[in-house]
Amino acid sequence: MAKVDSLTNVGIFVKDQKRARDFYTKKLGLKVVGGMPEWGYLELAVKRGAKDAVLNLWTPKAWGLTAAQAKKKVGGITGLGFYAPNFDGTVAALRKKGVEVETWEEGQGYKMATVYDPDGNGFFLTAGSRKSKKKPGIASLDFITISSRNSKRSGKFFQKTLGMKKEGDDFATYRFSPSGTALMPFTPRKAMYEDPKDYKDDLAAIGEDTAIMFKTKDAKAAEKRLKSKGVKFDEPVKEQDWGGVSGNFKDPDGNLYMLYQPRRR
Repeated sequence: MAKVDSLTNVGIFVKDQKRARDFYTKKLGLKVVGGMPEWGYLELAVKRGAKDAVLNLWTPKAWGLTAAQAKKKVGGITGLGFYAPNFDGTVAALRKKGVEVETWEEGQGYKMATVYDPDGNGFFLTAGSRKSKKKPGIASLDFITISSRNSKRSGKFFQKTLGMKKEGDDFATYRFSPSGTALMPFTPRKAMYEDPKDYKDDLAAIGEDTAIMFKTKDAKAAEKRLKSKGVKFDEPVKEQDWGGVSGNFKDPDGNLYMLYQPRRR
């Protein structure tokens, strides 16, 4: 039976796609690698042909959302985590370009930052505890956080059901390959937050559409395999207007993901 092969895409919403494109390409250094203008989205990658996930920039009208629904999708913390080996140099370079960056330090000298795009979408910038002499810049889309009522249960789902490999114990991550993008499930606790609003936002994110896409060679066979393991599909796998085959499934918390088979070229 076909299996889930990789985590290939993750999407965020923006109000002005041209402005967002300029920000992510000219200030962050990402490259345009595809997209479908008629469907209202643009694909960006840190490196062409790399195994980490592609970032999709969606405009609200693309999914037929109402104005109220679209407004809720733009702004806030996205949960995306980019890896920058030369953390200090990258932060300095971004600030020099006028990018809003908030930095803080975790234990053992581990540094992190939240970077904001023109729409207020926030994403994380991370690096190891050792200083690097590498050229400033982003090296990969390293992880995506997932709000969960039970992070261990979510991790078991990613590992046992989807076939991802576990890394670490505290704030464990799950990925298909060493250079692929990881999922980092976490359970929001009040003690983790300085701002109560951030705590409420992360709780509210449980059960939402994650805009994360998983690729498989045979979507219908993969759907059958996942269903045999108790996975629920919100939308069954079927041929889509955009040329591919896809369906939407849920994790134990009701978070929604897309399973897709690429369209034929």
